[in-house]
Amino acid sequence: MFRASDNVAGALRAEFEQSFADHISRRSEDCRRRAAAAGEESRRYSYPWVEIQLGLEDGICSVLMGDLGGYEKTVHRAQDRAQQSGYGALYLRALGFVADSKLDTGDRPGVWRLVHAGLQGYWSGQYPAMRGYNLYTEEALAAESDQANLQLAIWREAAAVIDSGENFRLRAEAHSSAADAASAAHQPELAEQHYEEAARLYTLAPQTEATRANRLMSEILTAQSETGQSAFDSALGRLTRVQNEVRQFPNNVLAQMFYSTLGEVQLRSHHAAEAEQDFRPALRLAEQSLASLTSEKSRTSWSKSAASVYLGLAEAELVQGREQESLDVFEWYLGAPQRAGTRGPGISPSLPDGARLSARLPLLFNETVLAYAALPDGLAIWVFDDRGVSAYWSAKSPRELQELQDLAANFHAQCSEPSSELIALRRDARSLYEALIGPVEQHLAPGRTLVIEAEGWLARVPFEALLDSRDHYLIERASIVHSLGQDSETRLRSEITISADLRALVVGSAASSLADGLSSLPDVALETDIVARGFHSARVLKGGEATLSALRSAFPGTAVFHFAGHSLSTPQRTGLMLGGEPGQANAPRLLDADAIRQLHPESLQLAVFSACNTASGSGGSSGFDSITDGFVRAGVPHVVASRWAVDSVETRGLIVDFYHNALSGQTVSDAIRLSSRRMLANPRTSHPYYWSAFAAYGRR
Repeated sequence: MFRASDNVAGALRAEFEQSFADHISRRSEDCRRRAAAAGEESRRYSYPWVEIQLGLEDGICSVLMGDLGGYEKTVHRAQDRAQQSGYGALYLRALGFVADSKLDTGDRPGVWRLVHAGLQGYWSGQYPAMRGYNLYTEEALAAESDQANLQLAIWREAAAVIDSGENFRLRAEAHSSAADAASAAHQPELAEQHYEEAARLYTLAPQTEATRANRLMSEILTAQSETGQSAFDSALGRLTRVQNEVRQFPNNVLAQMFYSTLGEVQLRSHHAAEAEQDFRPALRLAEQSLASLTSEKSRTSWSKSAASVYLGLAEAELVQGREQESLDVFEWYLGAPQRAGTRGPGISPSLPDGARLSARLPLLFNETVLAYAALPDGLAIWVFDDRGVSAYWSAKSPRELQELQDLAANFHAQCSEPSSELIALRRDARSLYEALIGPVEQHLAPGRTLVIEAEGWLARVPFEALLDSRDHYLIERASIVHSLGQDSETRLRSEITISADLRALVVGSAASSLADGLSSLPDVALETDIVARGFHSARVLKGGEATLSALRSAFPGTAVFHFAGHSLSTPQRTGLMLGGEPGQANAPRLLDADAIRQLHPESLQLAVFSACNTASGSGGSSGFDSITDGFVRAGVPHVVASRWAVDSVETRGLIVDFYHNALSGQTVSDAIRLSSRRMLANPRTSHPYYWSAFAAYGRR
């Protein structure tokens, strides 16, 4: 109608509103196309406000389509234009998006500087509460995952700002986020207060399916907080009051959370049989959700929300004396990535099948598997091989479990820092050995490889550096390989001996990112040449040749893939850094878990990542989006990856020695063990930082 009446300004404003609607409904391509076209038209007129808004929508929808470079460039331009035009509120909106672009690249100091400047402007003027709230949101997201108290303080400020408005839904979301932060900060009473306020505000908001779901979720989360304070009767009463409403509500995620929380209340009340009955429907719902997932991001989110279902059911089985059944449930959880997105709608989810693991036990005659899980009320360790299955259960209070988790995190930090005090490190290494290896030590037999299966924070423990009572590191006792579970093991392709005759792809990437604190590595080309000389047929991609498209072309038929260069591991992105495509030399690309399937690694036997933090997923934790897990899930039987930021010079020595061992007929896990022990014997590299940084993943 605006077009028909020759009202260009009105038409452009309508184009902005339509692009905003496309953005909110995730029609990213339509949003970007509309915003770009209308933005170009707006620049022919003196309509800076709508030009800036369209520029921001163009940027937002660019990032939704994976174009981070386009996002950053567009929002910076919009920010400058808003400042020049004197639109203070619009400038603050643009500043929030610029901060978000820095968060995407892991530049937390840059986020803090921008947000602090923005908040100073916000509080010195008269602006809509939404502008301040968005800045606080960016600040909360920039806080590290282990800074729960800081996140809590920020969310409380954010809630106070938005509480001045009448948007009940937004106010409820702010209090819900504050409650989540309070829960992470181990302040259950404060979490309960914020969850209850969120539930109250959702009741006052316009009643849509979304607000009803959020209100019920707040009630369930309040029950979780009450459970954490041992207020089991109150939690059970709250869940009973909303039970019928949840059952009638068409939301499987909500129902899964309800039954999982109800199961936890029963479990913590020592009613294991009742807990099992509640966890079973939650598991079926979790499996239905898993079957529909298509991206690594959605799978990572699923893993966080569904873990309590599988781990709670595993505990319910274990405390009832059913060791094999509890292990079946845990293995089923570990195998979830392999089942994601594999079944169409209307097909019933499959459930744990004990016969699958029983059939594998006779094959485990050269190895012993140690499976670790931090369950709701304690630590479980299962030991199994061709001699059978045994389980060790250590009941622990939430405080004791947290102390063990803190000990493990501190030990990881000590190992990852070459200047850390060895006396303290070895003390903690003994304590963790006593907690994790001591209870099952009698099951460990000489000559068997130790296969470690672990989830959550236990997956970050460098088991190789645990110290026994005779002051011997575990790596001195046996070769160690880290596994994603027995379901993953069965899907790994048949292995062949690693030899110089195999076709190798050796990549030396010069890609760097000053914004992420990653400068060019000087020794990449040298390492690339040394590794390539060990193979009769090696394709080498160095410097500007190391691009994602070049990898896609070279990968088919490759049996050994070696990468030397930088990796990136931030809460938003994780992967191996490659150069930009021709014409985009200053725009590094990531080889991430989503991109692995595009490489067609059907022939790959061994992948070695000579870079920092390549065993970690986003945020530094092992997970669905880890590049290492991605290759293993693609069927690659052997992956060698790093746990932390490594020394490039010493890494080259370890890598060269590893290939010498592997090409001499040693298994991958034995080759890593020999290289680690050689570094351990050298006084210059005897700190675990050097020799326990790299580990073997996949098969022994």
